[in-house]
Amino acid sequence: GYALGQFIIGNFLDSFGRWRIGTVALFLFGLASLMIALVDSVAWLHGLRLVQGLMAAVVAVAKRTFFVDVFTGAQLRGYLSRFTIIWSLGPIVAPFIGGYLQTHFGWQSNFIFLAAYAWLALGLELWRGGETLKIRQPFILREIAQRYRYMLTQVAFNRGMLNIALPYGGVLAFSMVSPFLIERVYGYGPKVTGYAALLMGLAWMAGGFAARLQLGRSLLHKHRRALTLMLPTSAIMLLVSSQYANIYTLLVFAFVLHASCAMMFNIYFAECLGMFPQFAGLSGGLVGGIAFMLTALLSYAAV
Repeated sequence: GYALGQFIIGNFLDSFGRWRIGTVALFLFGLASLMIALVDSVAWLHGLRLVQGLMAAVVAVAKRTFFVDVFTGAQLRGYLSRFTIIWSLGPIVAPFIGGYLQTHFGWQSNFIFLAAYAWLALGLELWRGGETLKIRQPFILREIAQRYRYMLTQVAFNRGMLNIALPYGGVLAFSMVSPFLIERVYGYGPKVTGYAALLMGLAWMAGGFAARLQLGRSLLHKHRRALTLMLPTSAIMLLVSSQYANIYTLLVFAFVLHASCAMMFNIYFAECLGMFPQFAGLSGGLVGGIAFMLTALLSYAAV
C-alpha cells in the first residue's frame, strides 16, 4: 500500500494541491489505526493495514514536496538532507517505542498510539498548515503519461532511484527480519528488539549527518565514500558470521551498514527530488514508490 500509494498520488498532488489531500489522509490514517486496535479478524487487520499504507504514502509525498515548493538550490538540498534523516528514522526507531508499548500495554496500544499521533499532526496542520503549490499541473491522462515517460528516460534519475531503493530496501528488510533473529534465534524479548532498533536509528542518523557534511562535494566523491564503507563491511560480515554469529556481531555489522546505507540514501534522495521541481509530487512519488516496492520484495523474501 505504501509503495503503490506513492506511485499514484503524485499526480493528484501536482494537480489539486498538497494540503487538503494531506489533511484527509491524516484523518483516515488515524481512523484506520484505531479500528485495527478494535477488530478481531486477521482479514480486517490486513485490509486496514493496506489503508494505513495508502494514507501514509499520501502524507509522505505531500510533505516531501513541501520543501521543493518552498526552497531552491543549496537551501533546498540542505532542508531535504535534514528531512531525509528525520523521515527515514521512523521505521527504525518505531520498534523501540513499539516494544515498550507491547510489553506493558499489549499490541493494540501501538495502533492507538499511531491514531493519537496522526490526529495530533492533523490538528497542527489545521492550525498552522496551508497550501504551498504555486503552479498546478493539468490532470490530463495523456500529459501525465508523458511526464512519467520523460522522467523515467532520464539516466541520472534512474540511477539515483536505484541508489535510493537498494540501501533503504536492505535496511528495512533488516528491520523486518531482526525481531525473528533476536527473539526466536537468540532468545531475547521485544524490548531488546526495540533497543537494537534504536541503535540502528542512531546509525542511520550518523550516516545522514555524514552525508550533510559532504554537501559541497561532487556526487561521485560522495558515492565513493559511501561504497568504501559499505562493501568491505559486507564482505567481512559474510566471512565472520559463519563462525561467530551472535547478537553482538549482528549489531556491530548492522550499525556500520546502516550508517553507510544512510549516506547513500541521503545523497541520492536530495538529488532526485531536486531534479524536477515542476513535477515535485510525481518525482517524490516515483522515488518513494520504487524504493518501497523493492523494500516490500526484499523484506518478504528475507522473512
